[in-house]
Amino acid sequence: MQLRVILILFLTVFFCFNSVVAQRAPTKKERKELKKQKKRDKLTNIEFIENKFSFALKYKAQTALWRIKDKVGDAQTVNYIPNVLGTAGGQISIKGIAISYLHKLPVSKTRQVKFGNTEYQVLYLGLQSRMIGVNFYYTHRKGFYLDKPDRYDSTWVSGDNFPHRPDLKVSSLGFKTHLVFNKRFSIKAAFSQTERQKTSAGSFMITFGDHFMAIESDSSLIPASEQTGFGAFSNFSQGNFNTFYGAAGIGFSLVKGNFNFTPILLLGAGIQAQFYSYDIENKTGLKIPLYFQYRNSIGINGEDVFARLIYSVEYNSVPFKIARMEMYYMSLEMCLGFRL
Repeated sequence: MQLRVILILFLTVFFCFNSVVAQRAPTKKERKELKKQKKRDKLTNIEFIENKFSFALKYKAQTALWRIKDKVGDAQTVNYIPNVLGTAGGQISIKGIAISYLHKLPVSKTRQVKFGNTEYQVLYLGLQSRMIGVNFYYTHRKGFYLDKPDRYDSTWVSGDNFPHRPDLKVSSLGFKTHLVFNKRFSIKAAFSQTERQKTSAGSFMITFGDHFMAIESDSSLIPASEQTGFGAFSNFSQGNFNTFYGAAGIGFSLVKGNFNFTPILLLGAGIQAQFYSYDIENKTGLKIPLYFQYRNSIGINGEDVFARLIYSVEYNSVPFKIARMEMYYMSLEMCLGFRL
């Protein structure tokens, strides 16, 4: 009888203990994982990649074109280009946190003789979440060559060295952010390949940012043969320009298995504060310049190997009363990566 009572008490305590354990509150880590999984379950068109470690080889060709136009049309357009080849390096990603290093490629002595030397620095930091991306950047270039010199010098022939401006310096500092409005569309799947988009989809997008540019040189940027056509602007040699801009557009990703083709187009305008000098006078101005950006990613995102090719072009301008400066920033990035 006593044995039966003891056995009943033991089983009662055992089942009560199991019930308490089964009904205990989840830990902070478990709650975080449950919340994360619920969010993922709502994103039916996104496949998450769980690999904890990956590395990639990267090459990025970057260049810029500064174009000075006479609005009246009495002078030839003046083009300045930096003599740069781009950067190469690698990237390591651990649990979704990526660290990359790109080293600028050396320019050959032959090319330096032909186009002159360009000193340049590029610093970049990018953060990308589900719906919002933020980029911070700094660039500095010193030394540009004058493109199409036969426009300004009838004695120049193909094969001659290009006129070089070692004194011309252009520095830029700024940030830009973008917002995506369709959760079925993934920028991360196309441009960083940290996840996959299952089927084709697109989204309306907006972007805004601030871009500061400083131009310095020892003398006029206008060749002597064109100074009459540019009038008073022919004395322009330096200035500071800050532009706050916004743009809207669309991105679309065409998906077939692990392959994607993703173009993004954004158009807009900004408000630009100008501080510059020409004709021996300091001047200020407030203008509304146009803004344009196009990016396109072509990629394959497999289980163990991923690769992408990204082309990008961005347009900014500095309008004056009698002239306009146009800046084109272009890049081509190639990446080959492996997951472990």
